[in-house]
Amino acid sequence: MTIAIGIIARDGLVIAADTQETVGGHKSDESKLLVANQGLAKEKLGAMAVTGAGDAGYLDSLNQELCAAFLSKKKWPKDSLLRKTKKVVRQFHDDNVVPYAKWPEHDRPQLSLVIAAQTDKINALWSTDRSAVSMAKRYCAVGLGSAYAQVMLRRFWTKMDTVKAASLAAYVIFHVKNTVDGCGKQTQIVILKDGFASWISQSNLNLLEGAFDNYVTHENLMLHFILGLDLRQPNIEHELTVFGLRLKKNREDINSAQEFVMTSYRSGETPVDQPEMKPQR
Repeated sequence: MTIAIGIIARDGLVIAADTQETVGGHKSDESKLLVANQGLAKEKLGAMAVTGAGDAGYLDSLNQELCAAFLSKKKWPKDSLLRKTKKVVRQFHDDNVVPYAKWPEHDRPQLSLVIAAQTDKINALWSTDRSAVSMAKRYCAVGLGSAYAQVMLRRFWTKMDTVKAASLAAYVIFHVKNTVDGCGKQTQIVILKDGFASWISQSNLNLLEGAFDNYVTHENLMLHFILGLDLRQPNIEHELTVFGLRLKKNREDINSAQEFVMTSYRSGETPVDQPEMKPQR
């Protein structure tokens, strides 16, 4: 299991996941996020990104089927893609999951998805629970850390652009990885904007997580302050000034990290590949 989330932004969609994969007592670093672009960034023909949680082989297979279905047509009427997505998910479960329904629960295949799709007519975020597909209104989360992520998203979501939404996604997954056993390793984030999906570079994500580490320290100190614990400095105004300066520096660091370098698929890069499916020409 893992953590995967999606966020609806003013100007697009954000989809994110961790990369930890656990088999028995062994952990590995694997991408669970698959991207399908209909064309190049300048063409703005449409994009899909899929991630999720569950048995790795099943997750990879269903992700590939959904992206292949999306790429099979150049133009999707508004409701047509949702119908196709539901059909693929339902058929996959009928073929690969239902046959094991009588097995003990811990031996049955399990998977749930977060699906983001954007075309000239569609800007949609869906999640799946078994074979059911539902539309997200603001955000969604699946996987072992989903309950914790949902609590954070409910607290912090507001209308924002894709840059800020991607930063919020990084913040949520940062906390889930540090809190929920079974979630961890790297964070991967894809932004769908103007009909094209691209990855945030790992260097930007590392900078964000470093800034979040600093913020957690400040947050703890501020809680102690408002609870009325002893001041570190005898003058309360001095203490507030120090908080202000630290938060200003933290904001500047995060703003700098938000100058995102966007990347496409580059096979073999460490720590994990960033898979992308291309349409057949």
